[in-house]
Amino acid sequence: MGIKVDYLILGASGVLGSRLMEVLCRTHSVIGTYNTHAFPDGLHCDLGSEQSVKNLLSNVQPRVLIHVAGMTRTEECESSPDEAYVVNVDGIRHILSYFRGHKLVFFSTDSVFDGESAPYDEDSQPAPVNVYGATKVQAEKSLLQAAPYSLVVRVAGLYGWSKLNREFLSRIRQSSPLVCSTDHFSSYTWMDDICRLLSSLEPMTGVVHLVGPGRYSRAEFTQLACRFLALQGEVRSVKGLEAYTGASRKRGSTLVSLRLRTTLTPAPNALRKLHDRLHEEVNLAGYGGNVNG
Repeated sequence: MGIKVDYLILGASGVLGSRLMEVLCRTHSVIGTYNTHAFPDGLHCDLGSEQSVKNLLSNVQPRVLIHVAGMTRTEECESSPDEAYVVNVDGIRHILSYFRGHKLVFFSTDSVFDGESAPYDEDSQPAPVNVYGATKVQAEKSLLQAAPYSLVVRVAGLYGWSKLNREFLSRIRQSSPLVCSTDHFSSYTWMDDICRLLSSLEPMTGVVHLVGPGRYSRAEFTQLACRFLALQGEVRSVKGLEAYTGASRKRGSTLVSLRLRTTLTPAPNALRKLHDRLHEEVNLAGYGGNVNG
């Protein structure tokens, strides 16, 4: 018999997984996994290895499995497509070989769409334009065909912070200038909203979109984040594909939901709350000063 827990988070060292781990641990029994970035009490799991997945699920028996792992960097997937398919697509099949009959919540992406006819709802037909999006489409299909009681949650533009993973802030702080597109529009989602709404999502099946209200260009949102978080990043706004290298990109990826009636936090409000929390939890000296606006 394996260890019984409320949640097993695959990819708990990542941007979203680390915040889910941080919040859920306050009230539930949780175990998290990593592949390359180890953390205290985390368990290793390589989704591309069936034996690794088998070993994990033989030792841990979760009530709910949250899947936020895999290859998620667009350029990395484009340069290593075979590896991306093994991890992102075969990984789902490996999980389903040893985890059946229980809830699996799989986090997917707006990259399943081509951006030609946004906004997209849950009934919109996926049409990916790069390897990353294609692997996510295949993973979604494999999961829902084999385990229709599972849930696919599509998110976009994740932002926030956790003690384990500071990628959102570090990316702004360490890149100067920040080259951002003015005509690539997207939805943005505060990760704390995902943590807050997770329990209400668990009874759902099929596909649901979970994103914040409104849409912003990459340049608009980055400027907003710098202002509200008092970050010193320089934003250089450009048009078209000049902001990107490597993989093909969708032009617009705004998501809306026909299924979710809960209103998520608008970005300015969320960024204010994030700023206040950062001042409570960490020394912000390395990230900027105080917010005055």
